[in-house]
Amino acid sequence: MPMCTYISGGLDSTTILGLASQEHDRPLPSFTIGLDHSGPNNERSQAAESASLLGSPLTTVSMSSADIANTYPELIRAAESPVLDTSAACMIKLAHAARKDGNIVALTGEGADELLAGYVWFKAHQVVLQTGRPLNKLARRFLFGTLAGGSTKRLPPWEAMNGVRVAQQFTWEIMRHSRESLYSPAMWDSLGDYEAFGELPQHDRMKRWHPLNQSLYAASRVMLPGMLLSAKGDRPLRNGSTEGRFPFMDERVVDFCTSIDPRLKLKGLTDKRLLRQAAKRILPQQIANRPKTMFRADFSGTFLGDGRPAWVDQLLSPES
Repeated sequence: MPMCTYISGGLDSTTILGLASQEHDRPLPSFTIGLDHSGPNNERSQAAESASLLGSPLTTVSMSSADIANTYPELIRAAESPVLDTSAACMIKLAHAARKDGNIVALTGEGADELLAGYVWFKAHQVVLQTGRPLNKLARRFLFGTLAGGSTKRLPPWEAMNGVRVAQQFTWEIMRHSRESLYSPAMWDSLGDYEAFGELPQHDRMKRWHPLNQSLYAASRVMLPGMLLSAKGDRPLRNGSTEGRFPFMDERVVDFCTSIDPRLKLKGLTDKRLLRQAAKRILPQQIANRPKTMFRADFSGTFLGDGRPAWVDQLLSPES
């Protein structure tokens, strides 16, 4: 079956490319996105370096702000839901490019950050835990008081997950403060006693887990399935008649990662520690030690600036 890999040039995707190429006894073709003034982290050069070192023929799909905006209706149709992350529109074009090149399956590195603590908020949470509650309380009072205009009337519950605090919860609660200025009284009435945190899995045994494992579990139940594996992964892939494969999400890999010492996931500020050690067997050291960067595309200029697509004004019209 014709197969390729998506690479950003980072640790996760390049490890997959290296392992898959070993299994196939030849370098697999790779595909990446190049953001033309439409994103803060252009992965073009890192991807090119990784592909070159592994002998992989690389295809770069260039995307501008206009390309992202014009692709968004297609993305929404494919995802069948609202999509917050504008970089998901890039994945639509990436899937079409892979299929046009004759590939049916695309391997990606999704899941490694959730299994092995790759995101910055896991590190920040560890710092908060080490410094203790006083800093935690001070930050909460300042941020929540400022963002809520000094009102605590509708602040979300801090101890929402059965008394368990996860690394992402601080960010989630900050984002929720937009409701204070955006929701109408009728909207608040319609919500009633509904609390979104109640949708999260509630397990008493979570209280016995290491704090890092608590956060990783929440990550695996929220952003990973709903956003990364669906709206940014499987749906865009299927839209391009391409099938996605996520090796890090193999149930045997997941079971193994949940069983290992948290210090093999995050030690100090070194994330994905075990994966980095393993990657040194197949990757150059500069890639195995490469820090995590998040793939983000432009937002403000894409939809709100001059030259925005006609459908934006249509959706924001008084009639709509």
